[in-house]
Amino acid sequence: TNRGEIFTVTNHAIGFATNNSSPQMVLQTAGRLLIGTTTNTFTGVGSSRLQVSGTGADTAGAALIRTSNDGGGAYLQFVKNRGSATQANDTVGAISWMGHDGTDVESYFAQIAVKAEANATSNSMRGRIQFHTTHNSSVTSERLRLTSDGKLGIGTTTPRTEVDIHDGQLSFSHRTDYSI
Repeated sequence: TNRGEIFTVTNHAIGFATNNSSPQMVLQTAGRLLIGTTTNTFTGVGSSRLQVSGTGADTAGAALIRTSNDGGGAYLQFVKNRGSATQANDTVGAISWMGHDGTDVESYFAQIAVKAEANATSNSMRGRIQFHTTHNSSVTSERLRLTSDGKLGIGTTTPRTEVDIHDGQLSFSHRTDYSI
């Protein structure tokens, strides 16, 4: 294979820095790329291969930018590959919000997960979106589900109608302090 390589001959990480400063990016021996930190952070889902750390939105964020003169936008794709067909209940991808609980950063606030609703077959996929939150706990509970056939379940994981509310309780409030 024709390629250039940067490597160490011993078991050490590789640090990258500019302007003679401390490392701004580190490639660890385990293959983790740390940006803005030299220390791996373990979360409730383990140690991610890419970690971006900073003190503000401009240093602890990521941007996907498409610069083309057309209607297309940037994409973030989550892909599940078993080496065979995706199976029912496989998690295809998730976005989690976690925070420091005074001990570590392994506690969840909320999560949105996409799961396979059935075994995949040739060009036929069925997926659902699950919304999870926590309440006086660090473990999420599913609160809302959108099924592959468009049914919305609130407080139920098996919605039977277009909108299915667990105990049938629905509340509407009316505000009188506004004008049109």
